[in-house]
Amino acid sequence: MPRDRRAVAGRFALPPGRDDKEQRRRFYREVDQALTAAGRGDELPIVLVGVRRSTQLFREVSDNARLVVGTVGGAHDRTSPGELGKAAWQVMRVRLKARRTAVVVELSAAAATGSAVTGIDEVWQLGRERRGRLLVVEEDYRADRAREVDGRLVWTDDASPDVFDDPVDEIVEHVVRAGGNVEFVAPDALAELGHIGLILR
Repeated sequence: MPRDRRAVAGRFALPPGRDDKEQRRRFYREVDQALTAAGRGDELPIVLVGVRRSTQLFREVSDNARLVVGTVGGAHDRTSPGELGKAAWQVMRVRLKARRTAVVVELSAAAATGSAVTGIDEVWQLGRERRGRLLVVEEDYRADRAREVDGRLVWTDDASPDVFDDPVDEIVEHVVRAGGNVEFVAPDALAELGHIGLILR
């Protein structure tokens, strides 16, 4: 903001003799620190929104630049949060599509070399042994009701307390608790791999 509007500009006002770029750098560092605090233990991708010089400056000072997956250009001072969300989601859709494709390729390659298992039976056994680094599963995949017997799933219609209504959900939770990651892919993306796969540590 021009110096004659310091009262309106507040923290963005230019003190006499100061460079406004350094003022913006300081502000972006504060934003970056808040992002770091918010994402501690659960880092998520970031979509930057703003004019090019602002998004470039943020990347320069940010410790989270590696998490940036895209930008929505332009000034959006009067854009509603809902509209901003829609614009950011378009960027994320492209990112997620590329990520899903890459994960399927990674799983296929790992299975070919023996460093991954596929199909619910083997995934269950090695996942419960805490050997999974990355679980890949189709987003709509569900397995039949089953109980665990000697480390293996046995399908059943029984409704007793030791029966898993959704073994897929159970193995997802187990892999995450063991420090592994989970990626969901499109329906039938793993049709030739038993709809679920586990890349081993």
